[in-house]
Amino acid sequence: MPDILSNYSKRFGEKVRLNPSKLKKANTKFIESVSIGVQQHYIVDGFFHDSDYFDEMTDEIEQIIRKHDFNCFPRRLFAFSHVFLELMMDRVLLQNDLTLGDGLYGILEKVDEQNIKQYFEFQGLDSYASGIASHLLNFTNRKFLYHYLDDERFSSILEMINSGFGNPVFTNKDKNELKTVIYTFQEILRVKDFPIFTS
Repeated sequence: MPDILSNYSKRFGEKVRLNPSKLKKANTKFIESVSIGVQQHYIVDGFFHDSDYFDEMTDEIEQIIRKHDFNCFPRRLFAFSHVFLELMMDRVLLQNDLTLGDGLYGILEKVDEQNIKQYFEFQGLDSYASGIASHLLNFTNRKFLYHYLDDERFSSILEMINSGFGNPVFTNKDKNELKTVIYTFQEILRVKDFPIFTS
């Protein structure tokens, strides 16, 4: 849900966030389960971003990128490397086991749009509730994560993210260089164990 909210905020230009320490005490099982999920998300995020794995992999990405002649990374290379790592991990997970995506979307398809709307109303975000619920439904229906498996779509997603950091659009040369970076780093991820979060 925090990532859905981040995507919603970027798309509509309105910053919407759930503060895990300020969530209202649940009055239904559904509200409780979403709030637990939000809190867990931030705990796992903190674990991952503080891990040696994260530091090593983002450094590795930056080193690989610097070996190529890019025109599209004059600003915020670390921010791009951060997002690139997370998307590449998703890509490799799906390449290894497509049923992970099927399972995720199977769960999301069971979520009732009205329940999501009520959740955000309950948390005091009434003016955003309908928009967020519709955005989640759209995310679920589009099955966006599967786009990571298609090189052209994946490159377009990365271009959009990089442009959001204030960088220029990819030239054809940048796209070709990026494809090499993707394949190079993909092979590194295949032999490097992902960090395991234990609660």
